[in-house]
Amino acid sequence: MKVNGLKKVFLLLLLCLLCAGAKAWAEEKPYIVKLNHAVQLFADGPVRKSQQFVAVSEEELAEYLDAGMVQTYFPNAMVELYGEQWNLDYIQAGFPERVGCLGQEVKVAVIDSGLQELDNLKDCVLEGYNFLAEDTGGDTTDTTDKVGHGTFVSGIIASDTYGIAKNCKLIPLKCFDSKTGNLLYVLYALYDAVDVYNADVINMSVGFMDDPTATGYDEELMKAMIEEIDKAVQYATDKGAIVVAAAGNNGVSYISYPAGSPGTIGVSAIAKNGAWCSFSQYNNSVFIAAPGAELKSTSITGYTSNGGTSFATPHVTAMAAIAKSMDKKITTDEFKTVLKNTATDAGTTGYDVYYGHGVLNCEAATKALMGKEKVYISPIVTTESGSYVTIYNHSEEELTVECLFAANGGLGNAFYSNREQKTLASGDVFSFGNIKKSGLLRYMVWNNLTAVQPLAISREK
Repeated sequence: MKVNGLKKVFLLLLLCLLCAGAKAWAEEKPYIVKLNHAVQLFADGPVRKSQQFVAVSEEELAEYLDAGMVQTYFPNAMVELYGEQWNLDYIQAGFPERVGCLGQEVKVAVIDSGLQELDNLKDCVLEGYNFLAEDTGGDTTDTTDKVGHGTFVSGIIASDTYGIAKNCKLIPLKCFDSKTGNLLYVLYALYDAVDVYNADVINMSVGFMDDPTATGYDEELMKAMIEEIDKAVQYATDKGAIVVAAAGNNGVSYISYPAGSPGTIGVSAIAKNGAWCSFSQYNNSVFIAAPGAELKSTSITGYTSNGGTSFATPHVTAMAAIAKSMDKKITTDEFKTVLKNTATDAGTTGYDVYYGHGVLNCEAATKALMGKEKVYISPIVTTESGSYVTIYNHSEEELTVECLFAANGGLGNAFYSNREQKTLASGDVFSFGNIKKSGLLRYMVWNNLTAVQPLAISREK
């Protein structure tokens, strides 16, 4: 699109802003968009700040997307759901997204009941495997969720609406078609997660409990089961994967596995008021706590409410995906150290068997992973409308950064470039790029004209 045409569309967008507030107008504007920063380069007069939002109609949205003007967009109705996301606020899950840390280039295996591919999950799902179909002669690539458990878990990890690590890729490894399943399939899934699918993180909202009081309990058989699940977890962690598992929902002190396996990060559940959930198992398998009651997430028919340590676990899994996107080589032990040092203490001071080392704090963990760099530059963030990079001032002082970037695939698939200087107060962010998914982005960043961290990152077509 020519510059004059872009100006016209831009002015139309500004005109739309003057109409905000009328109910009828709101009903006709079903989408919220955030302006592409690159659009501001072509405006004659004052322009909107890049962090501001505006509602648009479906027709306007299509026009803005074609013009490469939109950084991201989402349904206006999402505003109604925000109050139900107490869990994300409680663990400061908005911070990683603000600084562009969304689990980019990370694969998360979800060993569960499969996954229903809903609209807000479709862009993050890779081909998985149905282990149940091996015995029935069915389609092993059909990982459709008939229970809803795996879909709920996956929504907390990566859905557009409720997810924490929205840019990670999910690998559904289906081992259940009901509330109970076969340990053999779970073992297969653990090994395949790393050998076949190269998963960086593995979510296991599943388990079996070592309860000596259970009817028919066989100590030798239980010992053999624990030994095999321990070996499988160790194999996965030796391959570089981070394994996160639910502590269990029986409200007793007996240990469930794989949460109790060495190398696993066991997760207990807390309620809205921060109190430990009484259904959550309490023992030394608990490493950290996360929200696990009155949660909203995706279901096989849309959205639903649920609770349990199964759904506390994916909060930590999502944080592991963020950690892997920031440092691909981070080990389980290194990640556990980050969690331990940044968790919000709860219950008895220090470690206890109810909260572990405390409640997950995504903001503190993300900042710890940034290290001592004054300027943090995120991996490329991918949205429906394109890609961008976020710069975050991680220091306690004001910094001026220079950004030089070039891209194609943005404005009418034309090549464009820009150099911009930005002064950031401590904690401020600045995003740039905003190209279509099929485009190419290259950029360099300086601090006060001194090349403290020059980068050249491209997104292949």
